[in-house]
Amino acid sequence: MVGTYKADPFGTVTLRADGTFSASDWPEFNYPDDPKHTGGGSGTWKLTPEDKVIGMDDDITLSFTGGKQVWNRDFEQPDRKFSFGVTGSREKPRIYRFTTDPDICELHTLRHQ
Repeated sequence: MVGTYKADPFGTVTLRADGTFSASDWPEFNYPDDPKHTGGGSGTWKLTPEDKVIGMDDDITLSFTGGKQVWNRDFEQPDRKFSFGVTGSREKPRIYRFTTDPDICELHTLRHQ
């Protein structure tokens, strides 16, 4: 999973082997209705083993550090965590997040570079 992931139209996450990450050029996750960049941040990341994922829990969790809030509306959780699902293959992994209601199936997908 280590590497840089980029999305279209915007959003970048770099997952490092030491368990840290950086995020930049980030969208607010309702971007199909009102696209806007909301910043970025850094912290640590964790991959949840497949046998530990429950229901719709996500596979990768980003835990942000520092006092600055990085997203306006979508990142208001008090624990400062943000999650993604993983899809694709070992050679071409992708991480994704639903942009709206999961029943609508609109995804913001970041592809490994």
